[in-house]
Amino acid sequence: MRFASRRVPVSGFLVSVLALGLAPGAAPPVLAEDFDHVHLIAPDTMAAATWYNDLFGGTLGKSGPFDAVFYGNDILKVREGEPTSGSGATSLDHIGFSVPDVAATLEQCEAAGGKVVGAARHVEAAGFTFGFCEDPWGTRIEVIDDMDHGGAPGLHHVHVFSGDAVATAAWYAKQFGGEVVAFKGLAPLHSILYDNRGDETWLIVNQVPGDRTGTDGTVVDHIGWHTLKYDPWLERLRADGVKFVEEPRVLDDGHRIAFIEGPNGTKIEVVELLEGGAP
Repeated sequence: MRFASRRVPVSGFLVSVLALGLAPGAAPPVLAEDFDHVHLIAPDTMAAATWYNDLFGGTLGKSGPFDAVFYGNDILKVREGEPTSGSGATSLDHIGFSVPDVAATLEQCEAAGGKVVGAARHVEAAGFTFGFCEDPWGTRIEVIDDMDHGGAPGLHHVHVFSGDAVATAAWYAKQFGGEVVAFKGLAPLHSILYDNRGDETWLIVNQVPGDRTGTDGTVVDHIGWHTLKYDPWLERLRADGVKFVEEPRVLDDGHRIAFIEGPNGTKIEVVELLEGGAP
């Protein structure tokens, strides 16, 4: 069970979502159920999954054919391969985890073979502390002591960087729903909250100058959303002109999947949870 978060409509984002016929503070009328997973690439999938499990808790297991860590209904999956780059120059700059002690977690990350890339820093106005580290495979990770997130540790957010943050955030709200709110009242952040049956996850978009590379093949290869009403969802995505980079296929007894391309080349998996299958 998650505790209530401080939620404020995002003013700059408001214009764009209203133009799409959406309202702040309410889920848009879309078919996607909720946020599903983050999918990493590493040469030793069990080593990577274990690294995250040791540092951020969760439950180590399998999601389909992939080694994974379950944070309630949120999943971090790992597939085998050599990533083409870290996440820092891509459109999906970093992922975030809630932790009880940011400074201690940064030290633990470094001791486990990662590196600290941003020291712990307190945001007085919003009442939280955050810092940055990298895993041994080049994934940038924000660690944040956001106890409103329902307790720590857990998968907290995915952070997208874009040259047009308002349009990018509005695209995600239109295609995947969620609640359009300002994280911790920080209105300059364009943020969407996905409840995922009580296991809250944020998608946050920052305005940045310059171009970012896409995520396909990089250490954070893609992010995913799931639904039980798959075919109507795909039809709506196609009608909206969304680019499919891989057509739907059955992955295993629990999942049917397809891949689309989001703004700035972010690779996104759209997942059908098949009845009776494993998560």
